[in-house]
Amino acid sequence: MKKKVTKGYIFTKKIDGDSLDHESFIDTIVVLKENALQHNVILNDKDIATAIGITEVQFEDYLKNEGAPKELFVLLRSTFKDHLKDEVYKVEFNVKLPDPFFDQLIRKLDKKK
Repeated sequence: MKKKVTKGYIFTKKIDGDSLDHESFIDTIVVLKENALQHNVILNDKDIATAIGITEVQFEDYLKNEGAPKELFVLLRSTFKDHLKDEVYKVEFNVKLPDPFFDQLIRKLDKKK
């Protein structure tokens, strides 16, 4: 009889405001659109750009370069206050997990010595 063993890994990291350097424009727009959709409001990029007073080209540039002036985030939250209340940051963790196949290979090689 074979048993399948699954290991669960839990990683925690305290994140404070000092470690977050800038808000994520892409993720802010995604959250805005998702929250609006929950209220049966469909927002497209053109609608958002027009509402905050920038061109579609500028809007696309901010999306492409993943950055925008802080004032733009304040404007987004004040313009769309029903759908966007909080700051949105993208947080990534690079974690190297143990490789069970590599561990098995090392054990086999050690036995051959």
